[in-house]
Amino acid sequence: MKNADKNPEADKSPLAQLAHFIHSNQEGIWLRLANEADIQQVSGEVEPGRVKQSLFNWNLVAIDLEIPEGQVPDDGVTRDITRVTQLYLLGFDSELYPWCTSKVMRFDANSKTVLTGSGSFYRLDGPRATGDLEHRLVNHLVKVFISWGLGEHFGLLPKGSLQ
Repeated sequence: MKNADKNPEADKSPLAQLAHFIHSNQEGIWLRLANEADIQQVSGEVEPGRVKQSLFNWNLVAIDLEIPEGQVPDDGVTRDITRVTQLYLLGFDSELYPWCTSKVMRFDANSKTVLTGSGSFYRLDGPRATGDLEHRLVNHLVKVFISWGLGEHFGLLPKGSLQ
């Protein structure tokens, strides 16, 4: 892994700074806000189960991963280098605590619900946040990456380092 270069975007948003840091340390990984095309890929009807949490001031983050030949992404298909995009829902609960879900599997704009890879259902309160993520959500995202064991892979701290 190479060292992070000086960030010429240091005065940019917290998400842009984190994205630059991750990509500087690990080529083949890009972090960004999800766009409409990303959301369309997971759009569909969600038959809600028990809602785990309602989130407001929510947004979707995309992680683009380049998967080298011979590695198998979640869909089980082996291919040459390809880019796979995974979406994650971030937002605040009613007590203003930040949340980050596991990978979004289905996004239902009509019922304002999300089904995640862990099988949890989330309700979306209010519209999608505009602009960049709040600083607290970006900090929470870093903590989640580390707790999931992705910290070292993204050039961050190893799992267990925040305990």
